[in-house]
Amino acid sequence: MQAIADNQISVLVAATGQYHGARPLVVQDNVSFRVRAIGNWTLRVEPLRNGGQPAFSGTGDNVSLFFDPPPPGQWLISGTGKMLLIPLHCVSGDADVVDDDNGPYQRTATITFSRGPCFREVQSDGNWSLTPQA
Repeated sequence: MQAIADNQISVLVAATGQYHGARPLVVQDNVSFRVRAIGNWTLRVEPLRNGGQPAFSGTGDNVSLFFDPPPPGQWLISGTGKMLLIPLHCVSGDADVVDDDNGPYQRTATITFSRGPCFREVQSDGNWSLTPQA
């Protein structure tokens, strides 16, 4: 699936077989989509809402709600799949928290958030979680 906006093409999903997930898309103007699929498919576009929490877990691709950034601290980051990519997007800048394709994955990392609000984008082929450590 590709999104086309301002004459720019963005690949949102490149999957073989069934896919269920959420991907972020930031556009200023109109957007169109190009989907190549065999069988039935559904596409739903929703605005990103407020009310999220910094801790986040799930399965497969997902996007958190906007959340207020916490102070810097230690986080346990884990994933059971072969791939885990977790960019952090904040109003004042983006940061790659995890980029690993040799899963499963588990580590503790210090995360310093930029000025918010922020949201997390997760791309994974398994279960994953981001949990603050006390």
